[in-house]
Amino acid sequence: TPPPRHNNTNNLSAYFADIHVLKGNAWNLYGNATLSSLSYQIVLLNHRANVTDNLLSTTVSNYLRSHCLHSESVQLLHAMSDSPQLARNLTLNQTSLILLLEQTVRRGDLVQANIYQTRLAELIPSSKHNFFLYLRMMFLHCKIRFEHAQFMEASRILNNLISICDQRSLQCITVPYYLYLSKIHLQCHGDTSQVMSYVLKAWSLCKSYHFYHWLPECVLVLAELHLQLDNTRKAFHLIQQHLPMILRKENHFVCEAYVILAKCCTQRQQYMSAIQYFHCARIWCVKLIHMDSAFEQSCKAKEMMQEIYYFLARLYENIGD
Repeated sequence: TPPPRHNNTNNLSAYFADIHVLKGNAWNLYGNATLSSLSYQIVLLNHRANVTDNLLSTTVSNYLRSHCLHSESVQLLHAMSDSPQLARNLTLNQTSLILLLEQTVRRGDLVQANIYQTRLAELIPSSKHNFFLYLRMMFLHCKIRFEHAQFMEASRILNNLISICDQRSLQCITVPYYLYLSKIHLQCHGDTSQVMSYVLKAWSLCKSYHFYHWLPECVLVLAELHLQLDNTRKAFHLIQQHLPMILRKENHFVCEAYVILAKCCTQRQQYMSAIQYFHCARIWCVKLIHMDSAFEQSCKAKEMMQEIYYFLARLYENIGD
């Protein structure tokens, strides 16, 4: 049912803007990045003058988070901020701060993250009035607690978010919470059985709702668990089966997928194949470092490059090269 402001059908441009935003959100959840990005771009390019500030800010936020690198996000936010229509838009300011907060968490810059979090709390006196904004802020808060090694607090926040979503019959959006719970438990005490239950729950939700946006991450976590349990054949075939979907992400998931394939080959003593996969991971990692400043400054980029070069050195030593 269209919003009340469209009931008179006079503002067709605004009506079509709403439709394209919904299409962009839906295509993003179903894993079709091309159509999702196209739908958002149609709104930003053709309907900016005919939509509400809140809808425009939401569109910008979704587009930047799903389809833009850090440098591109900053440029577009500056362009939007220069617009007279949005210069004093509170929602756009919130969007900007949330995006900056997400980037600082990715980089592991906890001091700057705390500053952004404080400024964001001042802009949003009571975020519970906006349910989805509340979920997003609390998830970021959980990630900050995790970086501070406060695993119990991070786990408590996630379980609370899952409970709130279950009460509202919104189980479909809990996939990232279950995946992050698996990361916390693996980091905290290495309980693979509990971790496996969280990953399989996320996998089941993705399949049930056909939400392929999170499926690559489910595949990587599940393959990593199989690798730790010495199920190298399962891990290898799982990555191979979903590699095209992972490649479409064009982010650090691609590097992680090639590293897992390489480790599987290493354990099966297929050293030449392992070297090829590690070089694929290295090439993608270097590409992402040049493309995305947030990834370049993150701990993940450094750890990944160190791991790749360590294994390559051991493999070359093993084959006498």
